[in-house]
Amino acid sequence: MAHQHGPTTVRNLSFPGTARIEARHGSFWYACNGYTREVRRKTEILVRPFNRFELGLSRGTIVHVTLSCEPAPRPLSGPAADKPLTRELAQRVFATPHRQWSIAAMSLATGRRQASLSRELFAEGSSFRELLRTTRLNRLFVDIPGLGRFDHALAAQYGFRDRCQLEDAVFDHFGLTLMQLSGLHRHAGHI
Repeated sequence: MAHQHGPTTVRNLSFPGTARIEARHGSFWYACNGYTREVRRKTEILVRPFNRFELGLSRGTIVHVTLSCEPAPRPLSGPAADKPLTRELAQRVFATPHRQWSIAAMSLATGRRQASLSRELFAEGSSFRELLRTTRLNRLFVDIPGLGRFDHALAAQYGFRDRCQLEDAVFDHFGLTLMQLSGLHRHAGHI
């Protein structure tokens, strides 16, 4: 991911596996749980699974993000430790974001009854609809370099009615337009 313009912040990043973020050129700001740190060139940080964080990018910064495909290690600490069902569902959605996920489909995939799935999510303070939306958006962030044109068909693959709904969701979630987010990836050629 590279940044060519003024300072930019990518908000609300969160992944179901460990993220390794390296400053390849320039430096960036990492903020998580009220903690902010500058990460300088040729330095990297590890972000634990499900930690929600922000990246602050300056002009000319090149950042490389690598995600572990392995399930989150146990025991976890932090936000994922007390939400095992939320963690399991997010991992499933992240692995197959294009699947037509519903409570019924997730119930079948996890072997739980629909009513108990909803109750358990509620007990963990999670919402199936919000989990589905945010997980798909963070997966879109990872997938952007390999995607073609942003059209209605692509929006539908990530669970959005049309391109306009996808663009609104991207802006609400990341604080950037879809084109800005795409531009960050395009300049670097990879994430």
